[in-house]
Amino acid sequence: MLAGMVTGLISQNMPAWHAACAAVWLHARAADLAAADLDEVLHHWTGLGYYARARNLHRTARQITREHNGHFPEDPHELERLPGIGRSTAGAILSIAGGQRHPILDGNVKRVLTRYHGVDGWPGRQAVKNQLWEIAERHTPRRRVADYTQAIMDLGATLCARSRPACERCPQSADCRALALGRQADPATYVAGESVFEGPDLTQAHKWYQVAARHGSTEAQQDLTA
Repeated sequence: MLAGMVTGLISQNMPAWHAACAAVWLHARAADLAAADLDEVLHHWTGLGYYARARNLHRTARQITREHNGHFPEDPHELERLPGIGRSTAGAILSIAGGQRHPILDGNVKRVLTRYHGVDGWPGRQAVKNQLWEIAERHTPRRRVADYTQAIMDLGATLCARSRPACERCPQSADCRALALGRQADPATYVAGESVFEGPDLTQAHKWYQVAARHGSTEAQQDLTA
């Protein structure tokens, strides 16, 4: 649930973020958070916005305590039964926290994949969403999946932004279909033309993984030079 808030929100309100982190440490165990008063949780969340996430976090802690003996589920289907967690959030949690291979498709990743592959149509349409899930699945590597997951989210949140994408700084710009068509500013209405995705593209997964290495991931740097 925190993934969508990390980029930008922390830098905008660092003191509030530190306070919220301190609150989480105070209730480090699910049982402790479940036993906490909701008003106290919301108080520590002050300044961060997205208060529904704080409520869902509290409800999730209670459900984990009640149904899973305080242990966070490691199965994606069990995760999706928790408040506020859908397929993409479950995949992000298990990839980053558990090292499991699961694709993600949050708003930032949708934008990256839609632009890069020149996917035609609004990403909210089910047919387009199914196509993007297939692409996301094929791009997701089997090694260092946590770094890849964080990298592609950050790529969409920073360089491949909704407005004014920084294409000149993007490591994917040479192969971006939207940029080639001059349609990078309008990710919902690309002309797809021929499909540019014909199967698992390990070269592109490797290039996205370079983003993590460039941002200081020691494991990613070692993996890329192995």
